[in-house]
Amino acid sequence: MGRKRTLEPPNAPAQSFGRDGVIAVAIAPDWVRTAMAEEFIAKKGKAAAVADIPVGEMAAAEEVAELVAFALKPSQASLSGATLDFNGASYLR
Repeated sequence: MGRKRTLEPPNAPAQSFGRDGVIAVAIAPDWVRTAMAEEFIAKKGKAAAVADIPVGEMAAAEEVAELVAFALKPSQASLSGATLDFNGASYLR
């Protein structure tokens, strides 16, 4: 269904360059309602697209953007080294 990807954890750059002010946070969304997702829905149907998403919906691009904006706030420097999974409870880390 979705594209598989390999995610390099952000902890290595966070540890290596944190003292230099570098903040490294990975945001790992699963299905996001994009043009590519819409093509899949058109071919296979929405039920197939959300079958493995317990909350029953794909994330909206705006939801991902809000999380990015939050992670970029200077007050969130303690997030450095974290991976923020964004997946509608389809998997747990």
